[in-house]
Amino acid sequence: MKTEFILEAAKKFGELSIDLIDIILKNYHDSYKKAKRKIKYGPFYKELFENSSKLSYEQYKKKEQQRFYNLLGYLQKQGLVKRTKENNRSKWKITKKGEKKLNELKLKKENKLPYKIYTKESDRDGKLKIVIFDIPEEEKRKRNWLRENLIALGFSMLQKSVWISKNKLPKDFIDDLKNLDILHYVEIFSIDKKGTLEGNF
Repeated sequence: MKTEFILEAAKKFGELSIDLIDIILKNYHDSYKKAKRKIKYGPFYKELFENSSKLSYEQYKKKEQQRFYNLLGYLQKQGLVKRTKENNRSKWKITKKGEKKLNELKLKKENKLPYKIYTKESDRDGKLKIVIFDIPEEEKRKRNWLRENLIALGFSMLQKSVWISKNKLPKDFIDDLKNLDILHYVEIFSIDKKGTLEGNF
């Protein structure tokens, strides 16, 4: 259970009471039981639950409850949530510092660059692919990401922002350019005649 999840829940519901925490944990536990039933269907689930699957449901539930309260205690020490008592029942509310931290976590998540190993494959048509881009300085991280992946796909730099290769540009790579909102900075050409580039390829 992550910091972002708890802070988001505290902000959404206004406060986290014992009863509400039990509901949140129940949803987690139900997801756990469903996932355990899927272990036999693929290696992903087996790897994900190879340790927790050795626990009984009650053991897992108790362990997750302890983790939840440990994290709440940690967030309280960091000043991200505050604990109050009402009728001898504890409640946790997000603080201004916690809201700022939540916004930072969301922004970091939104700006996270995809980490993939795209399939490097030569194109049967033998056409030369040219990629030209002009990505602004404020998008430097995305620009560096593009360069690194062009190199991984077998492209060579002709000029600073001009890259060439006979290899394909995978569809999922193009999709990620769209998702990163930089495709409009990129021009992609496919040509038959190489002209003065003939000697290099």
